[in-house]
Amino acid sequence: MLGYHQRIQSLNTAELARERRAAAEAPGATRQMQQALLALHPRSVNLARARSHLDAIVSGDDIEARKLQPLARVMLEHVSERARLEAVNDRFALLLEQANQKMADTQALAATLQQKLDALAEIERHLSERPAAPLPSTNDRSGPR
Repeated sequence: MLGYHQRIQSLNTAELARERRAAAEAPGATRQMQQALLALHPRSVNLARARSHLDAIVSGDDIEARKLQPLARVMLEHVSERARLEAVNDRFALLLEQANQKMADTQALAATLQQKLDALAEIERHLSERPAAPLPSTNDRSGPR
């Protein structure tokens, strides 16, 4: 099985499809294991399919299945851990997306607030540029009576 695993690692997509068809045609635990290895290939990962094939081997009671059961159990642990890590990765990706959205919202708010501050500063500058109206002096008695 390790030799088969090494051999399929270099296959392209078309060759993988051909290998899948060949493995699907023959019954038996060895073919189930090959299908599981194909389902775990980096170019076409399908954890559910791999788990299905490995479960079939683990539950098999023929001699061929019993020989492959220790390997199938180890691979099932691997598949379960990989599924768990993918779920964690998906959760982190969602959290990252939410954090990025919050950051974009915060940046937009900061830009809006900066525009308002700039507008207030401009108003203040214009107010300080205007000459102040002279205040009536207290000595001037000619004002309204």
